Amino acid sequence: MIKNKILLIGNINNSLIIEYARQLQNKNIKIDFLTTSKINTHNTSLFNKIFYLQKDSIIYRIFNKIKMGKLYIHAKFKYLSLKDYESIHFHYIDRESSIIAKMFDKYTKSNIIISIWGSDLYNFSKTNSLTFLEACKTAKYITFANKSIKNQFIELTNWNQNNLIVIRFGLTPIDFIIKNSLNKDECKDKLGWDISKIAITIGYNLNPIQQHLKILENFKGELLNQYTDKILLVIPITYGNYPDYKKEIIKTLKELPFKYFIYDSFLSNDKVSILRKASDIMIQLQEHDQFSGSMQEYIFSNNIVITGEWLPYETLKENEVYYETVKSIEFLPKK
Repeated sequence: MIKNKILLIGNINNSLIIEYARQLQNKNIKIDFLTTSKINTHNTSLFNKIFYLQKDSIIYRIFNKIKMGKLYIHAKFKYLSLKDYESIHFHYIDRESSIIAKMFDKYTKSNIIISIWGSDLYNFSKTNSLTFLEACKTAKYITFANKSIKNQFIELTNWNQNNLIVIRFGLTPIDFIIKNSLNKDECKDKLGWDISKIAITIGYNLNPIQQHLKILENFKGELLNQYTDKILLVIPITYGNYPDYKKEIIKTLKELPFKYFIYDSFLSNDKVSILRKASDIMIQLQEHDQFSGSMQEYIFSNNIVITGEWLPYETLKENEVYYETVKSIEFLPKK
C-alpha cells in the first residue's frame, strides 16, 4: 500500500471531482485517475497518471454486445497493473465500477471508498441490485451528499454496517464569488448582457436530466411572451457530452422571442463567479440530484432559485435558506 497516493474512479470531466482533486493535491497527495469517460477537461495536470476504461469506446461496446464486457474489464485491470494505493475512491457506482471494486478488493489491500451520487441509487433495481450491493460491501466507507439519499440507501439495501457518512463537496467557486467585488449590473455589463433585463439561468450542465427542453417549452406561452423585452435567457452547458441534445436546445432557443446567451466552453473560476452574480433567477428542475453545488452558488449570489419539490434539499430548509419550489415543470410560468 502506497501512502499519500489515491486512485479516483469516475468521470474525469466532472467539475466537483476536479475541485476535490485540487484540494487533495494541495495536501500533497498524489492522484491517479481511472476515467470512464472521454477526456475533455483542461485539468489533466492535476493527475499523476490517467488510465482509461471508456464505456463508450468501440472495443468495449463490442465486448459488451457479445456479453463479454466483464472479461474485457478483467483483462483491462490486469493490463493496467494498478499498484496498491492508500485509497481507491469511486464516484458513482454502475455495473462497470462494481466489477472494478470487487477486483480491487480481491487483489489489493487498498481502502475502498464509494461515493453514492444519487442517480446510481435511483437506477437501483432487481437486475443490478446484487452487483451494486457486492460493490458496496467492499467499501470501508460509503459517502452521501445528504441525509435523504443516505436514508434511501439504507431502506433499499437494508444496510446495517456503521460505515455510512454524509459529507459534501467543497465549493471553490464560492471563494471566488466572495472575492469578486463587482455588483450585479457590473457583472452583467462585463458579460455583455443588457442590464435592464432579468437574467434567467436554466440548469448548469448539458446532461438531459437538467430538462432544459421541458423548461424552455414554458417560455412559449402567452404568459411569458408579454415579457420578451424584459427577459434574458442564460444556458450554461460547459460540461456534458450530448451533442444531439445541445442541437435541440439551440434549435428551441432560436424559436423563442427572447435574447439568450449560451456558455458551452471551459470557464475559469473568476468567470464562473461573474456568471453567478450576474444572474437574477436560476431554474434548477433536474430529474434527480444529491445536493447541487451550482445551485448553492447561485443562492449565495443572491439569485431567486426555483427548484423542484421532488429534489432532496432538506438541509437548505433546515437552515431556513430561501428558495422557491414547483410541484412540476408545468407550474413554472405561475412563478
